[in-house]
Amino acid sequence: MAYHGQLPEDLYQKVKTCFTVQEITALFFQIGSKNAANWFLIAMQIK
Repeated sequence: MAYHGQLPEDLYQKVKTCFTVQEITALFFQIGSKNAANWFLIAMQIK
């Protein structure tokens, strides 16, 4: 999340050497979902 929605092109090109576009999409979805859940838990003060 340090990129604030911006993925540097050089990093994307490196990721593309190991994963398909569909796999990258699924990976980013999982990362985003877990990040959102963590922010929710923090906001609700749930440990």
